[in-house]
Amino acid sequence: MSSGDPDPQIPPMPDRTPEQAQQEHRSEQSAWAPPPSYGSTPASPYAPQPGGGQDGPGGQAAGPTGEVPQPAPAPGYAPGAAPATRKQERKKGKSKMPLILSLSAVGLVLVLVVVGALILMNVNRSQYGPETVAQEYLDAVAAGDLAAAQEITPATVPNGANEALVDPAVFSASASAIEDVQVSEAQIDGDTATMTASYSIDGQDYELPLTADKSGRQGFFFDQWALQPPVLQTLSVDLTQTADATVNGEPVDLATGATEYAVMPGTYELVVPETTYTEEGSSAITVGFAPDAEPQPATLNVTIEVTDAYKEDVTDAVNAKLDECLESGKLETDCGFFDRDSFANADEKETYDTLKTDGVEYEMTERPTIVVTDYGIPGTGSFYTDDEAPGEVEADVEDEDGAEYTLTSELRPSGTVSVDGDSISIDFLYNG
Repeated sequence: MSSGDPDPQIPPMPDRTPEQAQQEHRSEQSAWAPPPSYGSTPASPYAPQPGGGQDGPGGQAAGPTGEVPQPAPAPGYAPGAAPATRKQERKKGKSKMPLILSLSAVGLVLVLVVVGALILMNVNRSQYGPETVAQEYLDAVAAGDLAAAQEITPATVPNGANEALVDPAVFSASASAIEDVQVSEAQIDGDTATMTASYSIDGQDYELPLTADKSGRQGFFFDQWALQPPVLQTLSVDLTQTADATVNGEPVDLATGATEYAVMPGTYELVVPETTYTEEGSSAITVGFAPDAEPQPATLNVTIEVTDAYKEDVTDAVNAKLDECLESGKLETDCGFFDRDSFANADEKETYDTLKTDGVEYEMTERPTIVVTDYGIPGTGSFYTDDEAPGEVEADVEDEDGAEYTLTSELRPSGTVSVDGDSISIDFLYNG
């Protein structure tokens, strides 16, 4: 400053109280302080301010580019790191709860999945296993419900047997049915299961090997098994009379002669009613399932005896035929009284060759006793002469020269009988 300049003048300070000065000083500090950064902790108002924090003689007030005084760090913390409040600590502790809940939920789901899988496996094995379909089949058989059993699996008819007796009415009318059915636990190998069923009929115990094959799924979760058909037992029946025959009280169309019939397990009573020439015949048998794929037939014997009327009519027919031959007047007849071969030596044969073949007079000196047999084949019987009671016939005959001869022969007629309804006919086979 030059000496010519007038002395500087200090402007007079306005009058203010100490309280007003202190308030102005605080306002200046607030105006120059930078705004706090995001997330920073404000300085404690109780920390000491270096340098007094006020303008004074020789001091410099903090400008916009100056550093803001920082509070002293709390004991035990690094500079710039403020101790967390209790509220912040509680927030940090709660942040782990969603993870714990998520892990718990996952664990619960896994447990439910495992338990559910075990339940499905148990239900699949106990209610949808191969044993179930085997039990259902045998229960239907035990109930006499052929349609229900055949719907599960149609039983195998072996040996090309006649199926006339595999009939719902005949089967359900059986006097005995299978009972006490038990199915063993199946041995499963891949898609094939084997098991053994046991049952009884009329106190007789039976066993039946069974096989089932896995055929798919039912209800998405459960196995479906198809039971392989069991083999039916067969009956061998030989009938000579089948008119109006019944099995278990039901009319059936049976064949005459020896026939093999397939049957479901049970009791079968065959009745052939009486006719004019046959007595009633009946027989019964109880069978289970076949023990193997090619069973031996069980025999159902039905003896049909002829009636007294049949024997009398056959005897009358034989005597009528003999009388017809006696009245014929011919040397050689259907009854076979005489023929060239019946003579023993050559001389008698030569004499026989000279005899007239007509004009023969016969006399039955002894009538033979005829024995009539039962039917040997359907509708066919036979007869023969009792060895102890043959008949005898004499014949008076002339040769070409008029010489008379008397021939004598035993009568031992035999032959066959054919029956057609209530009528019979006979054929002589030979005499002697």
